[in-house]
Amino acid sequence: FFVLHLATGMRAVESTLPWVGDADFQRRMVRAFWKVCVYIYIARGAPSTENSAEYMSTEGLRSWDEIVHGVLSFKDAHLAKLVFLARDFFFGAAKGNVAYQVMADRATRYMEAGRFW
Repeated sequence: FFVLHLATGMRAVESTLPWVGDADFQRRMVRAFWKVCVYIYIARGAPSTENSAEYMSTEGLRSWDEIVHGVLSFKDAHLAKLVFLARDFFFGAAKGNVAYQVMADRATRYMEAGRFW
């Protein structure tokens, strides 16, 4: 749930920044977004990043087609939006950054395991 809202917020910032001509306003906008990221991190109990390398492992990572197929078996709009945005970032602005594919795969596997938001 929180990850989805961070992803949609990032999408809004990415989409809006090119249309804002004032560099100072752009900086304030990006700074405000990062504050939201920090607030959510704290609200989630400041989870440890100690195992981040393990969490971001690409071992067993499914292809985008497999991930999307997994999403289609659920009627969960949050999961669908999260995977859509992750895939869009992966092939767009993130230029193939595998972190987005890992996030989408993990969120889908989470739901497939019977856990929910």
